[in-house]
Amino acid sequence: TDIAGHLFRFDPATGISISTGAFDNPVGVAFATAGDLFVAQRISNNVLKFPSGGGAPSVVIPNGAFSGQPADIAFGPDGLLYLAATNAIYRFDVGGASGVLVDSFGTGGRYLAFTPSVPEPQTWLLLATALVLIALVRRRALR
Repeated sequence: TDIAGHLFRFDPATGISISTGAFDNPVGVAFATAGDLFVAQRISNNVLKFPSGGGAPSVVIPNGAFSGQPADIAFGPDGLLYLAATNAIYRFDVGGASGVLVDSFGTGGRYLAFTPSVPEPQTWLLLATALVLIALVRRRALR
């Protein structure tokens, strides 16, 4: 997307532009695991869903489903679509034809990012201890 409101689609194999569309100031894009593309629009305060197989977009989260203007969207590790707006962060289940608000929290945000989960330090200590014990038992059994 660009600030002028264009959404560009390219062929991943050739890099050639397939299509361009003009939208209401797109501010965030996110891909679902099924390949559908979601685009937040700041002026109309909604989220569009572009089906992975092609076809026309549909409004999956309509104007009025959240307060403020969207700033970014991303899929969380729980499979929900997170929408950062000017006054809160919203979670939507977009598995159906339209998004269902799950909840909201915080006082708003500008960007969303998720990192892979990292085991707690205790997990690493437990794993290392188990590996040492296994090695000692095997060593003893070989004697």
